Parts: sequence; C-alpha cells; structure tokens
Amino acid sequence: MSNPRKDWFSRFYDPAFNGITLKRLEQNELMYFTSRIAQDPPQPTILPFKPLDGNRVYWYGVAFSEEDMQWLGEQLQSFIGVSYSDFQGRRAVPNPSLAFDQMVNGLTEGRYYRFHGNSAEITATVVLMGQLWRKGKSSQKVDVSKTVGRLLRDFYVAVQVGQRSSAEELLNELKARHYVNADNLLFLRVHMLTGMEKWDEVVQLRQMGTLLALKRPQRVTESLIQAVYHHFLAKWEHQPAKVLDVFRDEVWPQFGALYTHRGQMQSPEALKSFMLRAVAVQPVQLLLCNEILATPSLDAKDRQFLEAVSQFLPQELPPHHMTEMEKAQADFSIGSYESALRWLKPTRCNLEAVQYGIQIAFKLRTTEAREYVSEMMGQLSVEEHQQLKSSKTLQSLLEQIFPANDTEEEAPPSGWLDWLERVENQQQVKFFDLVYLNPADWPEGELLNSADHMQRFIDGMDRCFNKKETQDLVFSAVPHALELLKRDPRWPNERLQPVYLKLIEWIILSTNGHVNDFYLLYELTEGLLKTNISDSVYETVLYAAVDMFTDYGDFPHLNWAMEYLEMIFLNQCPRRELRVEYLQLITEKFRQYKRHVSYTQWELLKLLYQDFGMEAAWPALVQEFDLDRIDLKREVSIWAKLSGRTVGLYTLTRQVARKVESMIQSHAPDSKFIVDHSKVNTASLETLADASDLLIISWQSAKHAATVSLADRYSTRGRQPIYPEGKGSSGIIRALHEYLERHDR
Repeated sequence: MSNPRKDWFSRFYDPAFNGITLKRLEQNELMYFTSRIAQDPPQPTILPFKPLDGNRVYWYGVAFSEEDMQWLGEQLQSFIGVSYSDFQGRRAVPNPSLAFDQMVNGLTEGRYYRFHGNSAEITATVVLMGQLWRKGKSSQKVDVSKTVGRLLRDFYVAVQVGQRSSAEELLNELKARHYVNADNLLFLRVHMLTGMEKWDEVVQLRQMGTLLALKRPQRVTESLIQAVYHHFLAKWEHQPAKVLDVFRDEVWPQFGALYTHRGQMQSPEALKSFMLRAVAVQPVQLLLCNEILATPSLDAKDRQFLEAVSQFLPQELPPHHMTEMEKAQADFSIGSYESALRWLKPTRCNLEAVQYGIQIAFKLRTTEAREYVSEMMGQLSVEEHQQLKSSKTLQSLLEQIFPANDTEEEAPPSGWLDWLERVENQQQVKFFDLVYLNPADWPEGELLNSADHMQRFIDGMDRCFNKKETQDLVFSAVPHALELLKRDPRWPNERLQPVYLKLIEWIILSTNGHVNDFYLLYELTEGLLKTNISDSVYETVLYAAVDMFTDYGDFPHLNWAMEYLEMIFLNQCPRRELRVEYLQLITEKFRQYKRHVSYTQWELLKLLYQDFGMEAAWPALVQEFDLDRIDLKREVSIWAKLSGRTVGLYTLTRQVARKVESMIQSHAPDSKFIVDHSKVNTASLETLADASDLLIISWQSAKHAATVSLADRYSTRGRQPIYPEGKGSSGIIRALHEYLERHDR
C-alpha cells in the first residue's frame, strides 16, 4: 500500500477516531474490503465508520474512477437497495460537519456513496457480496433495467389492475435482488392480497404472528383490520349482538394488537372494527365511540350499523373514581395506547407521567405523542431529568423516538410537490413503498383542487422523465398518480383532461411492454372517453394504444386488445375509422398467432366484428383460418357444465352483461343468467349472491363496498366468486371458461 493510502487507512481506523476497529472488521469478515484499497490500482470497496459519540454506523462505497463509481453503484443497488438502508444510487454530497466524511471525500476526490440503516442486515449482505467478488464475479454487470424503482412501479401496477400472478413474480424478483427485506416483503404481500380482496388469504398467512408483533405502517395495519373484518365479522353485520360476541370472543384474543391506535384510518371496516373494540372490550371507550359516530360522510348503512352497536353501551356507566393517571395506566396495560394518551395529557406534569408518555410515544410513533413527551420533558426539574437519565431502558426508547439529528436526516415529503422538488434537486428521496413513502397518505386536494399545483406537478414530472438520473424515481410514481386521480370524487374529471393525456404519455415512456401497463392505459382511456373530448384528443388516445400495441403487442396482449376495442365501441367515437383500423390491427395479430388462439378467442373476435357491423367480412376469415375444422367436442363438454345452473354476474356495464348473457345462452341454453348493476349494497345484490351457483364479480368494473358485501355473502357457503382480469365481456367469458375447465361442476 502506498504511503498516502496507508497513512489514510491508519487514521480512518484509529480506535481514538473510529468506533469500528480492525479486529471487529476481521470478526465480521469485512477485512477483504479493506485489502482492496491496497491493490494497485486501488479497487472500489466498502468501508464502515462509527463515530465514538453515536450509535449510527455510516457505510461508505468508495471508488477511484468514474467507471468504478458506476459499477459500484450498480452493485450496491442490486445487493443493498432500499431494503436495509437509505441507499438511493446517488453519489454523496460532502458533509463539512463530519470529519470522517471529509476524509473519504479527500481520498476518493468525491467518488463515494454514503448510506446507513440496519447494520446487521447490511453487514450480512456486504459479506455475501464480498464472497461473490472473491469468486471472480466482481466483473459481472448488474441488470439495471430492473431497478428497485422499476420493480416497485410494476408491482403496484399489477396490484392496481388485478394481475395476481404478475404481482407474485415481481415480489419474488424484489426478494431475489435483495431490494426488499423480509418484513417489507410481508407488507407488500398484505398490500397485494387486500388490494385484490383476498381477505381469507390474509388472515391465514402463516406469518400473521410476525405481522402482529412488527411495527407496521398504518396502511398495512388498516389492511389487516379490513381482512379480519371480512373474514370474521361481515357476515354478522345484521346481528349487532352476535357481531359484538364474535369480536370479543374470537377477534380480540387473536388480533387485539391491531386495535391499539386508530390514527387516520377512515375505511368503513376500520371504523366499524374500532367501534366494536370501544363497546365490546372492557373498559368501554366512550371517547372513541363518540369520535367514530362524529365521522362525516359515512355511508347510511355503515352509520346504521355503528349506531346499532353503540346501543350496547351501558345506559349508566359505573362512576369512575380513578384519576386520569390511573385510567391512563389501565388503558396502557391492555395495549390501548391512544386512549392512554388521552387520559395522560390533562394530568399534572411529573416524572411518572413522562415515563408513561415515553412508553406510549414509542408504541404509537405519532407526532402528537412525540410532541407531548417533548413538552412534558421541558417542564421536568433538574433532579427529575437525572432520574430519567438513570434508566437505560427509557433512554433507549427516547433515542428511538427522537433520533439524533444530523444533516442527512430529513422529514418525509409532505406531498407530491415537496417530493418532486426533492427529486429534481437530487436529494436523497426514497422510492414509493408502504414503509417509508406512501403517497396515499398525502393530502388529495393538493393537486386535485389547484390547477396551478397540478401544472407544476406536470412540468416537474416532464423534466424528471427527461433526466436519466431521475427517471427511475418518477417511473415509480406513475401508478400512484393514477390512483390519486381515480380517488377524485369527480372521476373522470373533464377539467383534468390534460393530466390524463400526460399520464398516458408517461405510461408509454416508462413501459417495458408488460400487459399490466396496457391495463393502466385502458383505465385512463376509458376515463377520457367518458368526458367530452375533441376529435384530436380521441386521435391522440387511440394512436397511443395503437403505437403501444404495435411496439409491444404479442400473444399475451390479445385478450387486452379485445377488451380495449370493446371499451372503445361502448363509448363515444368521434373518429369511427380509427376503430376499424384498430380492429384490423388485432386481426393481423390473430393471423400471426393463429396456432395458439383458442376457440373462445375466435368467438370473441367474431363478436367484435358483429359490433362493428362487419359481419360480411367474417366468412372470409373463417375460410382463411379454417375455423370450420376445429373440433368442438371439447368446447361442448366444457360449456355443458353450466347445464341447469344459474350464473350470476355483477357489472356496472349493461352492454357487457348483454353480450355475456348472449354468449352463455348460445352454449348452454338450459342455464339461467341473472345480473345486477347496483352501485350500493341492496336486497337485489343479496338475491344475486344467494341465487347464483356461479357468481362472477367484475371487480375492475366496480370496486367498492357493494362488491365486497356481495363477495362476503356469496362466500358464506364456502364458495368463492370468479374475478375476471378485465372488465369487458371477453375477460368475463374467458374467466368463466377457465373456471369450467378446472372444475367438474
């Protein structure tokens, strides 16, 4: 090792300067990384540093050329990612207040990464990476086309469009690339299952014990509460006394950890669950009960349920002779930390109150709890502060509630514009996920209610899409931006036409051709077509689909293409010739993949020709593709399984229902078909659930409380609804056909 580097290394790992010694590096199998500096020329490597006056370990990825810097960034992105650290793939900004940071900056001439996180996990992963490097694999390049931002984006898209198998594949890839640790993978799995309304699967997760013990993001907790509600409680909603018994005897003993803190949860299932907790579990919680009843904009049926449950509160509660402190202690002892904080806040400040406040703040991790502790600690005497410092347990909790501030720690973005500004300034911004950054928690009105803010958002996103260093971050934002637009009560909102068009452009810019992106395009196109659009906008939208299908369309995309064309047919059409052009493009794809096309797909294509008034062209296609020679015995046997049975369909699109009925009746004339289009839970929906032997719920067409109640009622007899991937007739027929293929009856 040359003298300058040897001297630098000795100073950097001087025990009087660095809390990590060479002996500790050797014990943790990290000495290999220090030896890489000794090579000539020096090789990129990883070095840990721990300040003597702190608990945080800083990890440095150091390089000595721009090429090595890029390679090291790819390696760290692949192995470390965001699973265990705040690594974002950007070179560090030198921190003049940290002497050790300045040393690394001087050694590398600014070519270094800096990150921190779960040191045990990082150490284990770095050791694994070193083992691969030693085996001669250090020259291999990482496939950065599948970065963490890209994979998370595609995962959220898959969940949004209901593609279970695709979402599972992406979860496996996130795990295989070390982008997501075990806890976060579990959270993402819960998000996937609840997003697809697989309530029973959530409750039956073998990792449920782990989930209940973990510190969870609020959105994950709310998802678990929703799943528990539908699995255990929904079927008893019409019997308030029974549902209270089930909550008290079955739900609370198993899942009580979910109901310690309501926070900002507003879903009907969460409100009803916390009402049950307030009434069914002793001591009853009047404050919580009244808070829930005061929730604005409750659905009439939900309010009726909440009021019915509240009637089971004791008419005259026994007089409380307990002090506020005693009430806080009682609630704390049963894990009701939110209620405990309510009782604690009016009490006189003393050491005991602060001690309980610290424990409550650690459990809740809310701004309200932290502010309470901070305010109360400011009122303690010097002697009380000394007593507080003598408790190692409380000091440890305080360090976690109020982590040491340094220039790297920033509050999470407060909204879309704040996030976008940080991305543009290339600050350390995390990818969208359930743990660190969840845009569903940001105020919706920030963009939806301000034309100026929306334009700033569009302009900023455009700039970021045009910069290589920020593309990956804004790729990950696309599905969340669409989710925001669909939460708009005015969706589809004619005023936001330019935003919808821009989002279509972003989808095309960020797509890798996966069929899930095509379904996103479907959602936006359908929204636009329900507004008053011009001929030029119509042309732009349709040609976007044509271009995307031309560039990426292959056999797996045929089903989507037929759904898309049917949707165009069912909506306004300023340029009819464009629809015909698209039908011809699909027919050409059928011609290309004719050996793989099923008989059902041919039938669905025939229906499209009928829709477009082009029946006269169909006989020529029958002859060209030799469709008359297809052996229909198997098809007849599949559809015969519907004989004498009732098929129920729930969809909001009446024209789709008529086409499905026509198709079913043509194959199984002695079957019965019933349909419902209700947007709220009604008696007719209950009849649909009870009368159907097979129930198809077009959940992409109508994903709201009515579909949930319908599925819950149908499932009471141990049956599961059929959920099509799309919302058109082709998706519904295909899902029914696949179900009949798999089941005898």
